[in-house]
Amino acid sequence: MKSLTSCIFLLASSLCWGQSEFTIPLAKANSALALPSMAAHDGVVYVAYRSFDLLRFSNKLEVAAYDLNTHKELQHATISVPKVHGARASEGLFLSKDGQTLAYAELHEPGLILLLAAKNLAEIRRSNVLPYTSQDHQ
Repeated sequence: MKSLTSCIFLLASSLCWGQSEFTIPLAKANSALALPSMAAHDGVVYVAYRSFDLLRFSNKLEVAAYDLNTHKELQHATISVPKVHGARASEGLFLSKDGQTLAYAELHEPGLILLLAAKNLAEIRRSNVLPYTSQDHQ
């Protein structure tokens, strides 16, 4: 019985040899100040996060697309956004049903709603006017 268990263990470990998952490298990321937002479609994961300087200021949004099959970065874009200081949370990165448009949202002052083309991460439209104000929450 002991030799059978050993054979199963050796066989299972040889089948699982190699890495089954990988970490996406995020240049200029500081997870203590802002967590990345992600969306995925057809084997591509899109990531958006703010990059911060040494004084904890941020005026850049880093957006990248990674191929999950080849583990390669397909595209990367750095987009100017309203300047903030300190920790920042986004409401998320969303992908349209057809996979053509990305929407990034920060719904607190200074607000930002940003639409990007998924094929080249180019900015389509932005709005700094939030759909709701503090009076709407009362």
